Amino acid sequence: MLFEEMACCCHNFYFWEYNKELELIKSSCQNSEAFNQCFQICFRQADFSDEIFQSPSPIIVSSSIQMMWIAIPYLCSPENFRLHVLGPFFISDVSSHNLDLNLLRKGLPKTLRQQIVNLSHTLPLISWNHMIDYTIMMAHCISDSQISSSDIRFFTQPETNAAKSGLTGSKPYTAHGTYHAEQKMLQMVREGNLEIFHYLDTLSSTGEIGTLCTDNMLRQMQNSVEVSIVLFSRASIEGGLNPELAYNLADQYFQAVEGCHSLSELSTIANTMHRDFVERVHKCKIQQYSKLIGQCCDYITLHLEEDISISDLASLTGYSDYYCSKKFKKETGKTPAQYIKEARLKAAANLLTTSNEDIQEIAARYRFGSQSYFTDSFRRQYGMSPREYRLKSP
Repeated sequence: MLFEEMACCCHNFYFWEYNKELELIKSSCQNSEAFNQCFQICFRQADFSDEIFQSPSPIIVSSSIQMMWIAIPYLCSPENFRLHVLGPFFISDVSSHNLDLNLLRKGLPKTLRQQIVNLSHTLPLISWNHMIDYTIMMAHCISDSQISSSDIRFFTQPETNAAKSGLTGSKPYTAHGTYHAEQKMLQMVREGNLEIFHYLDTLSSTGEIGTLCTDNMLRQMQNSVEVSIVLFSRASIEGGLNPELAYNLADQYFQAVEGCHSLSELSTIANTMHRDFVERVHKCKIQQYSKLIGQCCDYITLHLEEDISISDLASLTGYSDYYCSKKFKKETGKTPAQYIKEARLKAAANLLTTSNEDIQEIAARYRFGSQSYFTDSFRRQYGMSPREYRLKSP
């Protein structure tokens, strides 16, 4: 009950409780029958119900209609088994048309299909990382145990015969990610901008990653990661990474992705790939500076939301404040204060286009003394006010 209250503060989750025969005991969903049928169909067709009872570890279930559930088995007593379920939810955008088409493949009647499609608009769209976090927290609340992501089991509903045969008459699926979001991401790769990791999580949370496969969640995620590999490798070359190195890295990550057998393994590879390319570009960018001044630049990038003094930078180098400031300007062409201000304005510009955070809050986050000072500084840097910059963004 505590976890339900806390989780629903962030997302419109539904909670379910089943017995050992997978009969529904209770649900927080008022229109429970439609989603219950989706859950039952997925469990029955996946044919792993016996495996549920072999381990108390959490299960993430993905259906061929891209609905997902988190299931936590709990043995109250030798005679009393409960399966606690959170869901359904999505981790990628699914159009009403495609959802209806997939439900039709399963032979669901039109009335039930329409009910599910209408109710699907109430379901949360969360990121992969949030899904893992919710699973770990839910397991702790129910079983009072601390687990890691490696303890989570994954089950994917198999494809239907219609989907395998390709006789459904549906159009091929292609990646369709939001153009502006994609271009913003690639620009951050070219710049070696370490804040991209926060931005990637924003993309996942808002569902701006395209759908490439509707019948297998693992294949969908493999395709998405492979698209990212291509985009990141090309942007890295444009950012200064040696082309031969970038292509070799891409080949290695392609092989690793194709060798994956679980979503958790794939997630680890994707996170490693993102960080690898961006950090290599970042290193190329700062190699024009000496090692110690490069460390100062890294420190600034990672502490933009904190007060940064010349003494903080000097302590990294072992120089005096005066000599550190002088050497910093000689190598970067800017005083530390100018460099910090420009870096904060760039971070603020990124936040303006990727979030709905209030402009005054952004100004405070990046240590501008007042909104008016932030606006004046931003206008001098970008030729327009923060509000105009946000409105101009697609």
